[in-house]
Amino acid sequence: EYDKGINEFIKAGFTEAPTALVKPPRVAESPVAFECKVLQIIETGTEGGAANLVICEILLAHINEDMFDEKGKIDQQKIDLVG
Repeated sequence: EYDKGINEFIKAGFTEAPTALVKPPRVAESPVAFECKVLQIIETGTEGGAANLVICEILLAHINEDMFDEKGKIDQQKIDLVG
C-alpha cells in the first residue's frame, strides 16, 4: 500500500485514461475496462487468503476495437485473457 497522494499508475507503469460516469480513471492499456457502481461488498473472511466479493452494476464498457472479429464479437484469441 502506498501513502495517500502517491500515483499508483506511475508506480505500476500504466497510463491513466479518462472515464465518463465514475470518478477514478481507468487503465489505458487494458483491452476492456468497465465503469461500475458498487452495489454490495461481501467480506469472505479475516484470515490469510480472505478477500472481498464486490458486486457491481456496469454503467459503461470501454472495449479496444482491435479486440473484435469481423462479426463484431470479441475475439477470444485476440484478447488472450485469463479470468
